[in-house]
Amino acid sequence: MVSVEQNTYVLKQSDGTIWNFLYDEIFGIMYKICKRNVWSNYIVFTNKTTGKFSVTILPNDNISIIYEDLHGNLIMELFDNTKWSHFNLLENEDNEKFDIYFRTLFLKNDLLILYSIYNKCTNILTLVSQIIDKNGELISPKLIDQFKAIHEIPFYVYTSNNDILYIAYQKQENNYLLGYRLLDYYSENWSEFYIIDDALSPFKEYSLMSYEDKIQCLYIKKDCNNIYSLTYCKGNLSSYNYTNIFKDKDISYSAFFMIDEHIWCLWISNNELLSTVSIDGGNIFTSPPQVDSIEYLNISKATYFSNFLENKTSLCKGEAFFVNDDTPRLLVIDNIYRIVNRYDNSSLYYFQYFISALRKENIDYKKYICELNTSDKDILVEKLHKKIKEQENKLLYYENKFNKINNSILSFNENKAQLSINIEFLQDSLAAKEKKLNELEDLYIKKEEELNILKDTLNTVKTDEIKCFNFKKFFDKISSIIKN
Repeated sequence: MVSVEQNTYVLKQSDGTIWNFLYDEIFGIMYKICKRNVWSNYIVFTNKTTGKFSVTILPNDNISIIYEDLHGNLIMELFDNTKWSHFNLLENEDNEKFDIYFRTLFLKNDLLILYSIYNKCTNILTLVSQIIDKNGELISPKLIDQFKAIHEIPFYVYTSNNDILYIAYQKQENNYLLGYRLLDYYSENWSEFYIIDDALSPFKEYSLMSYEDKIQCLYIKKDCNNIYSLTYCKGNLSSYNYTNIFKDKDISYSAFFMIDEHIWCLWISNNELLSTVSIDGGNIFTSPPQVDSIEYLNISKATYFSNFLENKTSLCKGEAFFVNDDTPRLLVIDNIYRIVNRYDNSSLYYFQYFISALRKENIDYKKYICELNTSDKDILVEKLHKKIKEQENKLLYYENKFNKINNSILSFNENKAQLSINIEFLQDSLAAKEKKLNELEDLYIKKEEELNILKDTLNTVKTDEIKCFNFKKFFDKISSIIKN
């Protein structure tokens, strides 16, 4: 069965530098850095940890890492692009009794930590949020909820582009309830618990995003027949639309994220990665999903944060599956067009969507250019000329590459045709030789029969000669007797 490391982070700074953080049971928390498309080797951050840690990137590209040390205390390390600063954040005075799970994020102007305190004696889980000030002190504690613990990952957090913080979790009343609360930064108060769905058994996995003030949630739940279903829901407060994406006896992990209005849903079932995509904000998903074998891959489920301008304008934060090898790779559908073009019923819909999106982009560009002053237009024109030149160079490169591939294919086809002719000639020659060989075999058999007849005749002649000799000898003897 495929195993997925759940606690992995990928961060992208404004200059394009990428950081990849993960936990290894032997070496501890490690990271590697990618600059100008070249990845460094892994660097051990600390091995004095239980493996629990959370990483986030601040607007100024500083990086915050909070981890639990071997005594259950929370430690924060802050990187200011020059050096790391150390802060003792929270001391767990009774590590044997309490277990802590935590996540950090940046909201508006504050670095926040959300954590759950699990009382092992009472099986009660307490959710709390606090602000981490500039001195590394925890301030402004707020109680979110308190309930009976039912899952190893107690909650999931997400911040929207309009500074609303969401925390999703499940708790048990009669059935198991999956829902969320939200924190408006300006009101500083947590909302009530809004229910998304319920189930007879605990939800296996769940994650949440927000887009255009609508909740988007992906989760795995099990029915009374022990069949798992992967469900996507979209809506607000208590009004949701549900899409059943996939059902199977084995769905082990799931993740989803959004780029522009494209929602990518991924899940693992029977040692295979399945992927589907919606290009219209979650109304329609491609079906059937793309299937890829991942049995031998080292997979991580990673949280992605980015300060890179192009990502910030188009990427809606979420989670994705990565392959952690020498060059970390994102696992995702490799060709949207090929997927959506397979289905006659939805092709027209997708083409209409792409055309309308292109028209909208064209109108937005025209409006943007009209609003620019002369100097800005000159700068934009210069940038566009540079961009066009880059695209022309790329186009020329791909045309040359295409021509080489095409020529290779033509050469291959010619060689294949010649090879077919040669094979046909050899087959004809072989058939002729086989026919001649059969004729020689028949002639050999005939000659052998004639030789046998000749041998028999020769033996008969020899016998007759012997008889004749004996008769002559007898005759001579008789003649001699008569004379005497």
